[in-house]
Amino acid sequence: MEISKVLPNAKVHEKRQFISKVYKERVEASTLMTANIGCMYNASVFNGIISLNESLTPNDIGKRILVYSFGSGSVGALWTLRIDGIAEKDNLIDRLSNRKEVSIDTYFEFRKLWLEDIKKFGRSYKKDQFELPIRDGDYYLASVSANSVRKYEITQNK
Repeated sequence: MEISKVLPNAKVHEKRQFISKVYKERVEASTLMTANIGCMYNASVFNGIISLNESLTPNDIGKRILVYSFGSGSVGALWTLRIDGIAEKDNLIDRLSNRKEVSIDTYFEFRKLWLEDIKKFGRSYKKDQFELPIRDGDYYLASVSANSVRKYEITQNK
């Protein structure tokens, strides 16, 4: 949608109002998590989808969602998703509003303890604890060592 075609003789403030209205109607619902917890780079795509799900209604089934993801380099991906159904709501708004604010000192203390545990034990990712089934031949993150080396394995269900 080209603004000059929609509003050919509009003044700057009218164009801003129009853009704000379109943003509120078409984009804002998908920014709930990012607006509350910040940008997570490519994971923000999934944040957007989860955020958008909170506002979907049965009237949205069959509509398409435009998704764009870009990395920190020069590569990007653009695709559309069709809403075939609505996932169970996750009480996202309540969960975000019930977060507990901590001081920066408390945060660093928790982080320090977390890093000490990683140095001692590394990180483990057990494939039987994944929420979704992993198919034969799928790669999964098996572990992360204390010095942050990732080890991937291929699933072989028997």
